[in-house]
Amino acid sequence: MLLCLAAWPLWGQTGTSGRRLDAGPLALSIQNEVDAAIRRAQLWLAQRQQPDGSWGHSNRVFLTALTCLATCPDKPGTAPAAADDAAARARLWLAESAAVTNQAVPLEAMAWRELALAQMLPAATSFPRAVAAQAVAVTGLLARLTIVEACRLQGTNGVALAVAAADEAFADAAERVVWLSLREVTPADRAAMTAALARTWRTPAVVSWQEPDAQRAWRLARAINRYAGGDLAAPAEGTQPAVRVDWRHQLARAWIARQRIDTRGGGYWPPAEPAPAESDDATIAQTAFATLLLREL
Repeated sequence: MLLCLAAWPLWGQTGTSGRRLDAGPLALSIQNEVDAAIRRAQLWLAQRQQPDGSWGHSNRVFLTALTCLATCPDKPGTAPAAADDAAARARLWLAESAAVTNQAVPLEAMAWRELALAQMLPAATSFPRAVAAQAVAVTGLLARLTIVEACRLQGTNGVALAVAAADEAFADAAERVVWLSLREVTPADRAAMTAALARTWRTPAVVSWQEPDAQRAWRLARAINRYAGGDLAAPAEGTQPAVRVDWRHQLARAWIARQRIDTRGGGYWPPAEPAPAESDDATIAQTAFATLLLREL
């Protein structure tokens, strides 16, 4: 199934790939490496699915929704059969968990569940607007971004973009583009923000969005696709030369190099921060987000 949804522009319809929102392709040799890394990750994730169709131990709704999105193929025949089957079983588990109204689920995890179900059952999305209004109390940019996207599934403006992005104190150009890619701005503002990101691409603050946290890297790539049409460039301005960033190839090479091959089959990405040895939840999350990142390229 193509991972594309008009109401939630996580993946767009560009050509026939269904992977990214816009911009040119990777070089064939790099694309082949990307595809191979994705298949290894999907196989690794499928092997760690629980018998009931879920993933994880501490936050099963979040991990199952996230990994369901990562294992679901771009189009028929592009994912290992085990990954395709894993995504189908995960959808059933998510639908059943959504029906348990007294289940205590964090707001961000609820949002992820809605986003995953919306890919497969668009008519079934029911992220409660009253619950979504609690987004104003959620701390953390990444969590609020997820909730805003789930709100948009309901045709709302992300609960006023979780209390107005204009009031946010953006730490860097990457954070600004990631957040504002969810709202409408003037073409002039969009060009200025994109140019600022291009000129600061290798500064420490912006590099922190490229590595080593796969969720941040994925959100940045998706924002560039959505917000800048995949073209990260800045025109010549005064004494500043024109800049064009080959960000797709940079991210592809960096994250392919980080993948680890599992002797039991497949490949994974180790978490950005050390995780408890008794749980592989952090590795599952990092691997799922890295898979989504590579699919965005």
